[in-house]
Amino acid sequence: MPGIFFFSRLEHMPASEVQTTVTVMARALEHAPWHRAEVRCQDDGAIGRVTTGILNPASQPKLSSDGNLSLVFEGRLLGVQGEHHVPGETDPDLVLRLYQAGRTKEIEGLNGNFAFILWDARTKQLFAMTDRYSSRPLYYTVTSGGIALASEAKAIVASGLVKPELNEAALAEFFNFRHPLGDKTLLKNIRLLPPAGKLMWEWGESQARVDQYWQPPIYDESRASLKEQLPSVATLLEQAVARCADGPLTGVTLSGGLDSRLLAALARKYVVPLHTLTHGRVDCLDHVYASEVAQCIGSVHHRLSLPADYLPPIAPLGVWLTDGLMTCIDFYALSSAPMFREAGVRSLLYGLAGPLGGIAFKHNATIAGEGLPQGVAQVQRQFGVCIPERLQASIFTPDFFDLVRGLPTQNLVKALETVKDTPVPWQVEYFCHRFRWPRTGFYGPQSIRSWVECPLPYYDYEFYESVYQLPPRVRANRRLQIALLEYFAPELAHIRWTYTHLPAGWTSSTIIRFQRGRRYLHRRLSHLSGGKIPPPAAEEQADYANWFRVQLRSWLESILLDERTLSRGYYRPDFIRQMIQEHVARRRDYSIQFGLLLTFELWQRLFIDGERDALIPEDPEALDWRVTFF
Repeated sequence: MPGIFFFSRLEHMPASEVQTTVTVMARALEHAPWHRAEVRCQDDGAIGRVTTGILNPASQPKLSSDGNLSLVFEGRLLGVQGEHHVPGETDPDLVLRLYQAGRTKEIEGLNGNFAFILWDARTKQLFAMTDRYSSRPLYYTVTSGGIALASEAKAIVASGLVKPELNEAALAEFFNFRHPLGDKTLLKNIRLLPPAGKLMWEWGESQARVDQYWQPPIYDESRASLKEQLPSVATLLEQAVARCADGPLTGVTLSGGLDSRLLAALARKYVVPLHTLTHGRVDCLDHVYASEVAQCIGSVHHRLSLPADYLPPIAPLGVWLTDGLMTCIDFYALSSAPMFREAGVRSLLYGLAGPLGGIAFKHNATIAGEGLPQGVAQVQRQFGVCIPERLQASIFTPDFFDLVRGLPTQNLVKALETVKDTPVPWQVEYFCHRFRWPRTGFYGPQSIRSWVECPLPYYDYEFYESVYQLPPRVRANRRLQIALLEYFAPELAHIRWTYTHLPAGWTSSTIIRFQRGRRYLHRRLSHLSGGKIPPPAAEEQADYANWFRVQLRSWLESILLDERTLSRGYYRPDFIRQMIQEHVARRRDYSIQFGLLLTFELWQRLFIDGERDALIPEDPEALDWRVTFF
C-alpha cells in the first residue's frame, strides 16, 4: 500500500545522498502509476509520503508556520467533533495543531484508522504514532547511525540502514500461528509499532522509546444482558458506518457471512447507489447467498470469478505488498481490487469484525480454571497450529529445527504474561486484540489500498470498546451479530449464511455443531465413495485442496521443489516431495502448509534475492489477473 516514511541523515552523509535515499524509499512504496510521492528533505533527514490521492489529497508534509515541524499522515480520523474540531481543518492540520499546543493526550484519544510521523527540526525530535489497533502499519529500525520509519518494511530495507536478513523467531511464529507475535517482522532489526504505539526518538540516540498509550479494558460482567445492551451497541454501529461511508464512492465486499451483510444493510442508508462485490469460485455458496442479500438491499452487485489459476500471477505482488506477512492463499481481496477501481469505487467498507465476531465465534464461555497454562492451551485450540512441532521436525532441516524448536510456544507464553492473572477468556481476547487481529486481518486491506481505501467501521473506537466490554458469552455463536442484523434488517436474517446454511436467525451452539458435523460426514462419504455420492455444495471461496492437486500442482512444484528453494537450508527435500505426493494422492490435505511455504519462498526471492523487478511489473494492472465479472 502507499504510505508515509522518514529517514534521518547519517553522520557524514552528504545532502545529495539523503535525496537519493528517500527517492529509493518512495519508489518502494509506489505500486502503481497513479501513486504520487511527496518528499521534504532537510539538513538532518527527510520525511514524505506516497499517496493515491483518495484521502487527504492536499499536499504533505504539513508544516508549522515557522517550518520547524513537518508531519505526514496516513489514513483518516472519524467523528472528530467538539473542542478538537475547527471547520475546514484537515486531519493532518488537526494533529499538527494539537501537537504544537502540547495536547498529546488529546491526540491519543483521536478516533480513526491512521498512523503519522512528526519531525521537529529545531529540537531534532521524532514523534510517531499508530491508532489503538495498528490498522495502518508503521515499521521502524534504529541503529547507532540513525532511524528509519515507513508504512512498509521494504522501504526501510531500501534505505540501506539495515540489511535484509531473516528473523528466524518470526518465521517460526509465522509457520505456527500464520503471523509473528508482538512487534516482530520477517526481517531482523525491523519492528512493527504495536497497537496504540507511540514512538519517540531524539537525534543521536541509539534506541527509540516505544510506549503503549492505551489498552482495552477487561470485559464487564454487569453488561451481560444482551437485551439491555443491544440498543446502545446498535446506535454506535450505525454511527460508525455513517462516519466511514462519508467520503468517496463507497462499496462493500459481500460474502455469504454476517460481517459484510450487516455493513451492507447499514451502508445502503448512506450510499446510493451502493456497490457490492462477491469474489470466489463460481460455484461457491458465497455467490448464492450474497446475491440474495444484494437483491434484498437493492445494491449494484458484481460477481467476480476466482478460477484455479488466479493465484500464480498475483502471488508475488501480494507477498510484496504485505511484506510477506500474509499467506498467499488468502489473497481473495487483492484479486478484486482492480475491478472495484474500474467500477469507480474509491472506498471499500471492510468487514473485519474484531471482537464482534472473532474470538466469540467459537468461544467456549464455560472454560474451567484460570491462569497462564489454560490461556496458552486455549489460544492453541482456538486458532490451531498451522505447522505443529512434530511436522516441523519432518519438514525442516535438523539445523533449522534445532534453532526454532519450542520458540513459538515460549513466545506465546511471554505474550500472555502481561495478563496472566486474569480469566482465561480475557487472556484470549487480549491475545487477539494485541497480536492476532493486527497481524492477520489488517493485511487484507493493506494489500488493496493501492487501488481503493478501506474504512473499518467495526474498529470505530466507540463501537469497538463498547463491544469489547461485553462478556464473551454475550457474543458467543455470533449472538450479538445476529441480534444486530435482526434489529436493523430482519429480512436479511431470513437469508441463509455460509456457516450453517440455514437462515442467519436460526443459530445455537447445537445447530452449529450439527450442521458442521453433517457437512463433514457428507464430504467424507463423497470421498470414500469415489464421488458416487456427490459432494456438498462448494462452501469455500477457493478450493486449494483440489487446486494444488491439479491446476496449481506444476506451479507448486516449480517453487517448492526448485533447486534454489531446497538449497537454502530450511527444508528437507525428500519430505517436501513426500508432502506433495501425499496431498496429490488425497491421503493428506497440506493446503495451509503449502500456502505458508510458498509465501516464505516468494518472500525470499523478493526481499533477500532482490528480484522485485523480475517478478512484478511496474504497473500491476499489466498482470493477467485471470478474474472476470460474470
